[in-house]
Amino acid sequence: MANNTLAIVSTDLVKGTNNIAGFIGEIATTGKKLDRMIQIGLCSVVAHAHAHGDYTQVNNIIESLPAGVRTNAARSFVESFAPVRWNKKTKKFVFEGSKRDENFEGSAKFNTMMSTDWLSFKADKNGADDFKQFDTVNAVESMIKRVKKAMEDERNNISAEEIAIMENAMAAIAELRRTRTEEALLEAATAPDA
Repeated sequence: MANNTLAIVSTDLVKGTNNIAGFIGEIATTGKKLDRMIQIGLCSVVAHAHAHGDYTQVNNIIESLPAGVRTNAARSFVESFAPVRWNKKTKKFVFEGSKRDENFEGSAKFNTMMSTDWLSFKADKNGADDFKQFDTVNAVESMIKRVKKAMEDERNNISAEEIAIMENAMAAIAELRRTRTEEALLEAATAPDA
């Protein structure tokens, strides 16, 4: 017989309809608290990787997720914001120095990360490991970098006003995401201990 670390004895059973209903309510509350803890942990390791160039904690948090937690969603969230990429062979994140931003905590991308629920990152319907959530802020930020680079060539007719408009659009997208998820995160944080 396999070793069952979740084995219980009869005295562990919850008895009575009201007690069982209360116990089930505790499970829901605990799940929301775990989701919030994971949110805080993921955002923390991403900020740490940007600030220090140390991505070991990114791999550690993914490896620490309990069975049943949506690991693909957590990995997609991290890969969208951290200076890392997923290595399919080693099944670990590797550092991408070109994606590192030492001023990450003051950026629009940071604000987007802080207001984006990691659970909003979903695997495709086939559950493929290589799914990556499309990040509009990341896409606009990349476009701004390319436009600024193109501006260096005076033959291109690009104005600073165009850059400012794109940066304002990126900030507006980040704000939209923040307002969408703020209530859900607040609800999870204030869930009563049943």
